Amino acid sequence: MVRLRDHPIIAARDYYYSYIIYQEEMKVAGGLGYFSRLRDCFTVPRIRRANYGASTVMLAQQMCGINSELPLILLQGLSLTPSSHLFLQLNHL
Repeated sequence: MVRLRDHPIIAARDYYYSYIIYQEEMKVAGGLGYFSRLRDCFTVPRIRRANYGASTVMLAQQMCGINSELPLILLQGLSLTPSSHLFLQLNHL
């Protein structure tokens, strides 16, 4: 994970968030297995609509390239120190 992130603190934060999300998910899911939870993605109307919306937005972002170009445009011309760059990444949730 450290190789994927710019700083070990960011990698540790991601590990921590993954662990907390997993713990909360286990509380909600109870004893349900993987396939029953996967079935819920398509049978529960609220989850199905959320999946359709999220998939549509992701497809639109990929088609227009917003994921790759927008951060470069917004941060272009800023002279960021390594500590301020780390601060921006830690606050981007």
